[in-house]
Amino acid sequence: MSYDEQSPLWSNCIARANAPYKQTLVGYDHYIRMGINPKKLVMGVPWYGYDYTCPNLVKDHVCFFAKNVFSGAPCNNATIRQAPYRIIMTLEKTSTSGILWDEEQKAPFLEYKDITWENLKSKGRTQEY
Repeated sequence: MSYDEQSPLWSNCIARANAPYKQTLVGYDHYIRMGINPKKLVMGVPWYGYDYTCPNLVKDHVCFFAKNVFSGAPCNNATIRQAPYRIIMTLEKTSTSGILWDEEQKAPFLEYKDITWENLKSKGRTQEY
């Protein structure tokens, strides 16, 4: 599975891709070091992204979402929902940013609220690994 690798609930409360490129490769390396043949690894690709409500969007396209009201975890996931890929693609037309690219995470996002998802460009890089 090459998605849902980082939980927004246990993060620094910043909207991020759910399967950052480097983090995905680290996961693959763990399996390879355990002796699993890389040709036997299968990559699962999500057809959804996360829709973050961003009350604090800063100029550098950073979305800070709500701190947690639950005990024990730093962030509140009540303001985050999954959005199907087909819905995300319709938001590009009305977004305030168009599709942007997060170079650190190798993932696309757009500002409407701040949605990140995996696409062929981001997962293709992982597949090449």
